[in-house]
Amino acid sequence: MACCRRKTGLVVLLGVALWLGPGLAWAQSEASQAGGAQAPVGGGCATSATCVLQLKYGESEPVRQEAARRLGEMGRGQAVPTLVDALAHDEGAFVRVYAARALGRLKASEGQAPLEAALSQDASEQVRCAAALALASLGGEGVVRPLAQALEKDSDWETRRTVAMALGLSHLESARPALNKALAEEGRAEVRQEAIRALGVLPGDGASSAAVLLQRLKDDTVAAVRQDAARTLAGVQAQGVDAGLGKAVQTDREPLVRQEAAKSLGLRGQAPTADVLIKALQRDTDPGVRLEAAHALALVGGPAAEEALGYYADHAEQESIREGAQDGLELLRSRKAKATP
Repeated sequence: MACCRRKTGLVVLLGVALWLGPGLAWAQSEASQAGGAQAPVGGGCATSATCVLQLKYGESEPVRQEAARRLGEMGRGQAVPTLVDALAHDEGAFVRVYAARALGRLKASEGQAPLEAALSQDASEQVRCAAALALASLGGEGVVRPLAQALEKDSDWETRRTVAMALGLSHLESARPALNKALAEEGRAEVRQEAIRALGVLPGDGASSAAVLLQRLKDDTVAAVRQDAARTLAGVQAQGVDAGLGKAVQTDREPLVRQEAAKSLGLRGQAPTADVLIKALQRDTDPGVRLEAAHALALVGGPAAEEALGYYADHAEQESIREGAQDGLELLRSRKAKATP
């Protein structure tokens, strides 16, 4: 049983919505279709007390699964010990999945040790995924160590991908070393991508991740990983980032990577990068890269960017490039006018 599979491009992030609060219940059915836990059978218990009894004594797995789900919505008091017991001992993997989710939703500190045990020992990848995300929901520095160990040691790559996501959801700077290590050493591109995305949402300037992100941007054999690295580097404040992004704009063989690198240079807004972007606008063989370079030049600003955009707005051979340059020129001048006292 694989955990958190994609289906028709659905990203594993949908699973997170299951315990991020009301209004996101739609994600449950989507995550289920993507290979997550089966949707509980209807009916179910009406009070916390009856749900506790149903989880303890229900004769079928769907009945106990529904009880665990309901306790995650309304459980208090005796619910937590019953959920902990179900997570550790219920024979149904999907019951254990919903017990883990419930403990995460309830933010039950008593559930941390059982969730750690499930993350490291449960035979079901689904349960380990659920435990990882529940630990992230609990929060606190104490969840980083077990998640970091799972990211390094779990044998299932889809579980490792979910653990990387969980480390990002922890929003703890202390999660960064484990994600850096995974990005440097992980063999599966999907896990490297998730590690990059997680690094992008952690607090701080990201300087300690710059080297490994730049290395992946330069050398990773998978274009999607290089593209994600370029995107995340937009928010990293460290020496060498602009040069690395500029190199990608000039030399990466995949247009989508060059586009993302140009976009990141624009978001960073450093005037010295205008020369690289002007060359991309002038010479790149892909129209999408040229258009992204035009927009990035508008954000970088400066006399050289304005001059180049003005020229291509009037003289570019392709109509789409003329229009893109014109849009960029108007944006640049608008931003300049707003900045003028």
